[in-house]
Amino acid sequence: MVALTGTNWTNTKKAFMNHFFNASVTEAIRLQISSFTQAPAESLRASWLRFRSYQRECPQHGFQESQLINLFYKGINKPYRNQLDAASSCNFMTRTISEALLLITNALTCLSTQEFDAEQRISAELATASKATPVLAISAHIQASLPPSSETRIESMLAQLLAGLTKLDSKYDSLSTYLNSKIDNLRSHISNLSPTSASINAVTLRSGKQLNPILQRERSA
Repeated sequence: MVALTGTNWTNTKKAFMNHFFNASVTEAIRLQISSFTQAPAESLRASWLRFRSYQRECPQHGFQESQLINLFYKGINKPYRNQLDAASSCNFMTRTISEALLLITNALTCLSTQEFDAEQRISAELATASKATPVLAISAHIQASLPPSSETRIESMLAQLLAGLTKLDSKYDSLSTYLNSKIDNLRSHISNLSPTSASINAVTLRSGKQLNPILQRERSA
């Protein structure tokens, strides 16, 4: 059995990495690491675990540990950067690698970190809701402006026709009531103008006879 020297192990490791991690995969993961950014509603713990997972996926990423800490610090949101600075005498980047890793580990379980996580989540939910509202309004406007179907048009026409007939019936009833009132007034007026036998006095002639005007008119006729 051939003993592996330092050079042989390095070559074997390099060959293994080149076989299972080609250049395109390596470059894609390196890009994820170098452009790391904490998501709006992502907690500090979740972002740290995601950042570390990129490194495990591609061990030959080529970044030094100090560079990785710097990339993580720049990628997290401002409240968490301020927290790390406050825990390291206002300048997190002056800490050694071991000190920086310890500060990050402590921050993951800190009570203030949990408060920041809750604030981040609420802010992200409010931002999402404010963006969704105009979309719903636009969707409702588009649906309202769409041409109605044939069935809808027929129903609308029938509704308009029924409304017109209802108005016509109402106008007819009002006109009928008005005319009946006028006719009743006219009948009452005519009744007051027509003389009756009880209300007309007899006419006395020179001869002394009395003549009923109504009977006189009937005889003349």
